[in-house]
Amino acid sequence: FSTDPGAQLSRVMAETSQPDVKSIALAARRAVKSREGRSRGRRVYYFQGKRLVNFLLGSSAHGLGAVTTEADATKMAGRLLAGDTVSRAPFFVPAVKTTPASRDVEFPVLEPRAAAFASRDYYVWTLEEPQTWNRVLLVAVIVGILAAVMHPVWPLWLKLTVWWVSVVVLAVGIGFFVLRTTLFVALWLVGVDFWILPNVFDDDAESFAAMFWPLYSIQASARGQGWLRLGVVAALASVALWVYLNFDELVDFTRSPDAPADDPMEGVDVMDEMEAELEREEAQRRAQDAADDALDDL
Repeated sequence: FSTDPGAQLSRVMAETSQPDVKSIALAARRAVKSREGRSRGRRVYYFQGKRLVNFLLGSSAHGLGAVTTEADATKMAGRLLAGDTVSRAPFFVPAVKTTPASRDVEFPVLEPRAAAFASRDYYVWTLEEPQTWNRVLLVAVIVGILAAVMHPVWPLWLKLTVWWVSVVVLAVGIGFFVLRTTLFVALWLVGVDFWILPNVFDDDAESFAAMFWPLYSIQASARGQGWLRLGVVAALASVALWVYLNFDELVDFTRSPDAPADDPMEGVDVMDEMEAELEREEAQRRAQDAADDALDDL
C-alpha cells in the first residue's frame, strides 16, 4: 500500500483506460495543500485553483497522460468541479482572528456560481476522506480503555512488561528533553538557534508524521539578545560556583537520616518483590491442586 498521491493516481490509470474523477480527486486532496475554514457553520478545507492545476500537471508522469498543458489541467479540474468533488467559494473573505493561533476563515453563505474552473478562484473540498482508519482507531481506543480498566486482573508477566515499557519510555523522554534543551542553550549562547526535532511539541503540526520532520533546524539567533545571553551565563556560573563551594554540605544532606523527604521504597527491590509474589501464587496453586487430588481420592 502506497501513500504517495502520484503512485495512487498511476494505479488508478493502470486499472482503467478512462480517468476516474473520484479517485483523481481523492489523490489530489491528499497532495494539494489546503487550509481550514468554515462554511455554513461547518468546518471545510479550501485551496486556490492554481494548486490543483499544478498537481494535475505534475501528475502527468504518473499516468495521467491526457494532461500535458495547463489548458488540459484546467479542463480536468473542471471535470472535478462538475463531478461534485469540489465546489467554488464565491468570495474569499478572511475572518477576524479572535486569537493569535486562530487560522479560521469564514466563507459567506452564498450559492456557488455556475462558471468554468478558474485557477485564481478558491474552492472547497466536498469529497470526504475514507473513514476506515478513523474507525480502526476508535475501536483501538475502546479496547485500550477496557484493557486499562481491567488492570487488577492482568497476569504478573503483563504487569512486568507494562512496568518496564513505562520506565523505558519515561527515561527516553526525559533524556531526549534534557539533551534537546542543553544543546539549544549551549549553542544559543554563541548566537545559534539549534533544535532537534523542532516540531515535536508543535500543537499546529499538520499530521503526526510532521511532528518528526525535519530532524533538526539551525539558524542564526535574533539580534539584540546579547545582554540576555550575558545574564544567562552569569546565572549558570553563579549556580555552578555555589554547588562547588557547598558540595560537601549537599552530599551530607542527601545522606542524612533527617532529610525531609525519605524514599519510601529505599532498600526495596521491586523485581524481588514481584518474583516473591509469583512464587506465592505458584505455591497457592500447588496447594489447591493437592487439595483437589485429595478430594478426588476420597
